[in-house]
Amino acid sequence: MEKFFEQERPKIIDTLEIASGNISLIHEMDRVATLEGKEINWGDAVVISDISQRDLVDEKTALSREAVREGKTPSKEMYVAFDNISMPFSDNSVKRIICRNFFSSFSDMSTNDGSQIDTEKVKKYRDEIYRVLVPGGYLFIHDTLSPKVSDQIFDEKLFNDRFDEVSVDATNDLNISVDFVSKIENKFGEKGDRGMRIFRKR
Repeated sequence: MEKFFEQERPKIIDTLEIASGNISLIHEMDRVATLEGKEINWGDAVVISDISQRDLVDEKTALSREAVREGKTPSKEMYVAFDNISMPFSDNSVKRIICRNFFSSFSDMSTNDGSQIDTEKVKKYRDEIYRVLVPGGYLFIHDTLSPKVSDQIFDEKLFNDRFDEVSVDATNDLNISVDFVSKIENKFGEKGDRGMRIFRKR
């Protein structure tokens, strides 16, 4: 799976998107920023990841076609497939992690009947995210499709022993506003009405 890195793996990752599926949140946020005449600085080393190599191919191909049509330079992102329970990165090597609908996934984060969160599984993912983030690094969570599970995670404060919640919107590290977040679309073209939760590693 790691062969998807297209260049030498950087020692420090500026932005890592996990569980992107075939529609990257980074690309969607860039789209909204462009419409507003803004640009988000994701850094020089950007990795877009998913457990499905096929979804990454679909996302990269779509982006490449758009870039060709619009005369853009080739995308600088690296694409890599891996399971988020064991990321191929060193400790303290990622500045920010961004994800959409990762913690709201009933199949990954809840019990078999979907009635409640699987606390131990959530903690494993949380601990792996904590491991790879640099001290003071940010975790951005944007859940729109099925937020019941993520709400349980936050209500039960499963992040509180490792992270501080620094904002209920998206105004910190990326300098984007609550209004900006409301314009982000999910894979069905729907705009979410939920803010972006931002956590900072202690």
